[in-house]
Amino acid sequence: MKQIFIFLVLFLLIQTIQAQPMVVQEQKLNNGEIVRMCVFDNGSYGYCTPEDEYKAINAYQNSKQQTKIQKFNTGVNNTVNTINNLLDSIRIIGSYFGI
Repeated sequence: MKQIFIFLVLFLLIQTIQAQPMVVQEQKLNNGEIVRMCVFDNGSYGYCTPEDEYKAINAYQNSKQQTKIQKFNTGVNNTVNTINNLLDSIRIIGSYFGI
C-alpha cells in the first residue's frame, strides 16, 4: 500500500511540472495570419500564450546575464592566475639569488 501511495505521489508531481518555453518563433499561415509558436524545453512545439512569450523572454535574458557573469568570472580567474604565476616567478628568481 505504501509503495502505491509513493508511486501515485511521484506520478502527480511529474504531471504538475510544466514545460518551459525556450524559443518564440513567428510563422505566417496560408491565410496571411501571423501566429507565434513556442519551442519548449521538453521538445514539444505549440502556440504561445502571452505568458509563454514572457517566460521565454525572461529565460533568454537570464541566460544572457548568466553568460556575462561567467565571462566576468573567467576574466577574474585569468587575472588571478596571471598574478599567481608572476609571484611564483618572483619567488623562483628570489630563491635563485638567495633572497
